[in-house]
Order: sequence, then structure tokens, then C-alpha cells
Amino acid sequence: MRKILVVLVLVIVLTGFGLWGMQKILNQKVTQIQYRFAKVEKRDLANSVSSTGTLSAVNTVEVGSETSGQIMELLADFNSQVRKGDIIARLDPDSYQALVREAEAELTLNRAKLLTQKAAVERCRADLQNARAKLASARAQIKKARASFDNALRELERNRPLLAKGIISKTLYDAGETTTAEANAQLEQVQAEEAAAASQVASSQASLTMAFAQVKEAEAQIDLKKATLDKRRVDLDNTIIRSPVDGVIIERSVDVGQTVAASLQAPTLFTIAQDLSRMQVTTSVDEADIGRIREGQPAYFAVDAFGNRRFSGQVTQIRKAGKTVQNVVTYTVIVSADNSDLSLMPGMTASVEIEILKKRQVLAVANAALSFKPSRAGSAKAGGVDASADAGAQEGPPKRRADPEERLRRLTEALDLTQAQQDSLQEVFQEIGRKMRTARQGSEFGPDDRRALRDKVRKETQAAIVKVLTPEQRQRYERLSEERKENRVQQGTIWRLRDDNVPVGIPVTAGISDGSYTEISGKDLEPGMDVIIGMLK
Repeated sequence: MRKILVVLVLVIVLTGFGLWGMQKILNQKVTQIQYRFAKVEKRDLANSVSSTGTLSAVNTVEVGSETSGQIMELLADFNSQVRKGDIIARLDPDSYQALVREAEAELTLNRAKLLTQKAAVERCRADLQNARAKLASARAQIKKARASFDNALRELERNRPLLAKGIISKTLYDAGETTTAEANAQLEQVQAEEAAAASQVASSQASLTMAFAQVKEAEAQIDLKKATLDKRRVDLDNTIIRSPVDGVIIERSVDVGQTVAASLQAPTLFTIAQDLSRMQVTTSVDEADIGRIREGQPAYFAVDAFGNRRFSGQVTQIRKAGKTVQNVVTYTVIVSADNSDLSLMPGMTASVEIEILKKRQVLAVANAALSFKPSRAGSAKAGGVDASADAGAQEGPPKRRADPEERLRRLTEALDLTQAQQDSLQEVFQEIGRKMRTARQGSEFGPDDRRALRDKVRKETQAAIVKVLTPEQRQRYERLSEERKENRVQQGTIWRLRDDNVPVGIPVTAGISDGSYTEISGKDLEPGMDVIIGMLK
């Protein structure tokens, strides 16, 4: 029995010495661990969207030629300052001058033809007047011949009973018949002359109408030749290439002696940047980020030519049409920038940062501090944070939602809601509350059900709010929603070194990040505090 007790005592003593030795070794290892540190500091942080783009002038004009020909003279070159209307090039005008002279001769010829046609009109008008005079004379002769015939006929009728009574001789009566026949023949003759005169009048009228038509045709030909001459003169004038705007020539595509062929599309001779004191960056933003971009947001960019300089600008346009390249959808965003010193040039590649949200002088720490995780052996539990827990940023517990009255008050202040809109939204919130209470009273309502219900209620509430808003209020509400997303916080842990060289965790709330530093808030935080960002190997 005594031997057993001795053995047990020896085992206990040896075990104690072993544990003491292991602890000492571990403490030595902890003491020997060396860490890398960074300081908690106040700094400006901006959450931004990164992209690349190309610089260009706000307004670039391509100067072309509407006529074909050989370049005879160049009066401007690269970087030339030009004013609107300045001559910058000339084409060989000889062929166009010949066409102008030809058109002028054709116009003169047609004007002479017009004079001839007008003279023909006057001749036809005179012929018509003569024909009408002859017709009038023939009608007068008819009246005279009819009167003579009527008189001879009456005389013959009077002599017929006298002949029967033997008062006049047969010879006298026969003479009366002859006179009557001659008068009738004369009447028929002048009637035929009247018909001929009427035909002559109709013919002269037709000739006059035809002459008028020929005059109209000649006048139309003159108008046509005038138009042809004007076109020839325009073509001749187009051999002189003028600057359409004030600006700087940034591209010249032709040389003296080169032939320009203008067919369906005018060839480009020069490219003129209208105003290089204002530039724009055409950048492509991924579809995942385009919803955060708004017109008016500040933007900053750098170019390789000025690596140490940061240029500022502003988002002026978000184009709706997306572009798909290798299954990646991007949207074009235009950033305008000042270039009063003319340091920026068209075509430069710019690295762009579009600022979504900015906070000034907030406590921040390097991102590595939030991702640092000490070993279990060399850490301690402090500040309510278990040293064995994962150290990175974690989603914090859900916050208690504001009651419907408080939420309605905030919306009213932010969106200037009318009383009618407030009444409508109050009914919406009450109905949503009833649905939530009814669902929670169900027998089976687990975490997954609760999460699905929250998502459903959120969507229904947002749809109901948007429905009662005006278009302007709707835009403001969307901006507020985006800002809430940007301000979403996370819970995390940073680590500082205790006096005994043991890391101690400090719980923090993480805010916005610029990719290198992250905003933090919490207890026991102060500028200048050293926090661990890694271990030295």
C-alpha cells in the first residue's frame, strides 16, 4: 500500500513539473511572438467606384469635304488654333470653275430662248386680233347681204301680182328674180367667210395658248439652269475648306496632292476640338455598380502623363444603353472636368474614382487590422470578445426597427409628404403590422421563415411607398435608399497588445471603406492607438 502511495505521489509531482514546463514554454513562445502594428487615426474616407476611361474634348467636330478633288493647299496643321470661318484647306477648283462657266452659258442661252418665245406670244396675239377683226367684218357683211336679199325678195313678192295683172312686163319680173338670186348667193358667200374667220380666230387662240406654254417652259428651263448654276457655284465654294467652329486642330488626315473622293460619305480631313479648356472622360461602369452612380457625384482621376497629380470632375451623364463584352455588361458614364491649363489631352487613359459617399475626420484603421486573427494560444478574452472567435468583420445583430409613427415622421421630413400621402402610408404601415403579427402567431415560425417574411414585407412596403409618391419624391426616396445601403454597418474586432504581450480583442462597428482604410467606432477607441495588423515571421 505504501509503495502505491509513493508511486502516486511521484506521478503527481512529475505531472505538475510537466505542466509547469509546458506553460513556461508556451509563455516564452508568446513572449517571443512579434507583431506588426498600425495606428488608429482620424482621416477622410470616401467610398467610391473605380473604372478606367478615355479623355476627349466635350465637343469634337470632324471636318470633311462635300466635293471630290485634289488637295491644292493646306493652311492649317496639327495644334493650329482656328476661328470659325477660317480657310484651312483648298481643293483644285479648275474643273468646278469650268462647270460654273458652262452653267452660266446655258442660263444665258435659255434666257434668249425665253425672249424668242415671248416675241412669238406677241405675234400670236396680233394674229388673234386680226382674225377677230376679220370675223367681225364677215359678220357685218352677213348683215348687209341678208338685208339686200330680204329687200330683193320683198320686191319680187310685190311684182308677182303685178305681173299677173299685166301691169309690169315679164322682163322686169325676171330681173327681180335675178337680183334676188344674186343677193342670196352674196349672203351665202359672206356666211362662208364668217365661218372661215371664226376658224381663224380659234386657230390664233390655240397658237397663243401654245406660245404662252412655251414661255412657261422657257421660264422653267431658266429656273432649272439657275439651280444648276447655284449648285455649281456651291461646289466651287466647297473647294475652299473652312473651319465650322472655334477650336484646335487635333487631327489632320490629308496632305497636299492627295485626292479626296466624296461619294456617299464625306471624307474626314481635319478633327477639331472645339474647347480644350473643358474635357470629359468616357468611362465604363460595371452593372453591379451602376445603380450607385448619380449625376452630380464628384469624381477624381489620374493619367499616366501626370502620375502625381489628381484631377477632379463631376458625373454629368449616365447613358442608359448597356454594352456587353464577353458576357460582362457595362454602362457608359461621362465625367466632365476642368482643363483650363490645357494639361490634359484627348486620347489619354484615365483611372477614375467616382465618389459615392464621403466622411471627414472619422476614426479609421487599416483594413488588415480588421482581418487579423491571433492564434488561440497567444490571445485573451477581453471587451466581451472571445479570443477564440473569428476576428474579421461580421454582420451585427439586427437592429430594432423604428415604429410606424417614427418611420412615417422621417419620411415626411425627408420627402415633404402631403397630408393625404401621410394618411395613405399610415394605412400601409398598419396593414403591414397586422400581417407581421398574424404570421408570428403561427405554430411553425423558424429563423428561415422570419427572414423570408422580413424580405417580403420590405419589398411590399417599398412598393407601397413608391406608389403614393410623385416622380420627384420617388427620385429622392431612391437616393435615400441608396444612402442607407452605403451606410450599412458591420461588427468586427480589432486587436491591441497588452503589457504582457498578449493580444486583447476590442469590439468595433465598421463603417465605410476606401479599400485601404475602414471607418470604426466603439468604446475605448482613440486616435494614435496601436492595433495589430499582422505577425512578423
